[in-house]
Amino acid sequence: MKRGSPVNVATKGIKTKAAELLGVNGDSLKYRIEQLGMEQKKSAF
Repeated sequence: MKRGSPVNVATKGIKTKAAELLGVNGDSLKYRIEQLGMEQKKSAF
């Protein structure tokens, strides 16, 4: 994953909010949240 990529920037807020709600900041959790975010975008368009 390239840092600062458009997708990363676009999903950063989503990942941060989800991590805050869950109170967890694990790398695997971030990865899963990122995948969920991408799936939501696909279904939204």
